[in-house]
Amino acid sequence: QVGEAVGAVIGDEQLHDVLGSYQSQPQFITTSVRPEYDGIWVTAHCETISGMINDKSLPHHEQRPKQAAIDAVRLFLACAKEFKFHAHVAHISSSEEVELVHQYNEENNRHGLYATCEVTPQALTLNVDNFTWDTGLTLKWSQQNPPIRTEAEMYALRNDVKNKRIHIFATDHAPHDPEEKEKGMSGMTQA
Repeated sequence: QVGEAVGAVIGDEQLHDVLGSYQSQPQFITTSVRPEYDGIWVTAHCETISGMINDKSLPHHEQRPKQAAIDAVRLFLACAKEFKFHAHVAHISSSEEVELVHQYNEENNRHGLYATCEVTPQALTLNVDNFTWDTGLTLKWSQQNPPIRTEAEMYALRNDVKNKRIHIFATDHAPHDPEEKEKGMSGMTQA
């Protein structure tokens, strides 16, 4: 799924061809303040389909393991380097993903390539270890994609914010009403 980059789920095997199409697009973003942000921006929600576990008996965060997100970020950044677009990773869920973006920038900034990432407030304030205790809600109410992770991961992401490795704070784009959340819909409101 590396993404919602084109408004639809992209299969792992289609990723290279779909992202390659951005290479021929005209550059449409120009900034005078940060030239590294100039050019085509491609935003992707990163989780590989092959890395997900199709077992409805598992909690949502275990069906969508951290490694699926890490692998997808790695693939997305490889395509960004090859096709020379600005990669923006939506809804980062682990410090390892942040590290991949940081390493990409360290290695490629001198070549005019740059990537950014965002985190949701709930990834910085909620975790699967304490969700029910902190909110009084069952764990199914924490469901979002990528999922919130462990308490340790939450603190690691906070450290990434402190160290200015996360570029944008973003809200979840899929809030749902209580009936939808009880059915297991992904997305959390920030109200």
